[in-house]
Amino acid sequence: MVVGTSSFASASSKLSALTLSPARLLITSQFSKPQLPPTSLDLSGQTAIVTGANNGIGLACAKLLLQQGLSHLIIAVRSEAKGHEAAQQLRQITSDAKIEVWRLDMGSYISIDAFAKRCKTLHRLDYAILNAGMGNATLQINESTGHEETMQVNFLSTMYLSVLLLPLLKKKSLSSKPGRLAVVNSGTAMHCELPEAKSDPLIPAFDSKVTFDGMSHYAKSKLLGQLFIDKLARHVDSQDVIINCVDPGLTKGTGLMDKSPIVMKIFMRIMTRFLGRTQEQAASTYIDAAIVKGEETHGSYVMDWRIYP
Repeated sequence: MVVGTSSFASASSKLSALTLSPARLLITSQFSKPQLPPTSLDLSGQTAIVTGANNGIGLACAKLLLQQGLSHLIIAVRSEAKGHEAAQQLRQITSDAKIEVWRLDMGSYISIDAFAKRCKTLHRLDYAILNAGMGNATLQINESTGHEETMQVNFLSTMYLSVLLLPLLKKKSLSSKPGRLAVVNSGTAMHCELPEAKSDPLIPAFDSKVTFDGMSHYAKSKLLGQLFIDKLARHVDSQDVIINCVDPGLTKGTGLMDKSPIVMKIFMRIMTRFLGRTQEQAASTYIDAAIVKGEETHGSYVMDWRIYP
């Protein structure tokens, strides 16, 4: 699965940098025509993992997968009780699929290790969609790692799980086609500055209360994720596993900014009311990046159902 780093460059890295302002980019993105999964898409006999699938876009993604005939769905969630509530909803879509709830706390390396170990018991694993993420308005330090919580969950833990799943996606997917790994990202990374890049070591620089800003840290965690996936793709043969990042866009009802200051929360609610996608439309971006699109997206950033720089 490991290949050299000299020859491969992702399609995103070959594109010119965007010159659109954040506001113009947001409007352009939100008015993109949604592309729901093709009716011909058949996922029968296949297995998928969706993290954070007990609500929001993750749950909507799970519904779309089942509607396309997925045979085995694993909902990876921190709260098993909420996961089982979601599973009950999903079983109303189909009685043919096997739907399981597995515990996964993205704030704990122990939990991630246990989850990956459990994945080794699977007979098949075709798709992994890493949707779980978070954002905090105030500095919260992860007790088990000592790092800022948003950076821990969105970047450190998500990339760690990605690396653990790669050999399983290669080994347990169909031999006739590569496994698929899609990591959920955000357009906020596009206009994000990273002054911490000058710090050595890098990661502890994000743990300072002095420089912490909730929205900025969220964007930085996503930017680092993009950079990591771009580099990781250079070490992974796309014939084994196709990996990419996907941005679902501004979406109604996700609750992502619920922990933000009241002014930001009100602003985002107004924005999502008038510009936000439905959760089904947002979830279709996951299906597009993780299943519909192919090798051309390896290592790339997919937004609005197309490859972006």
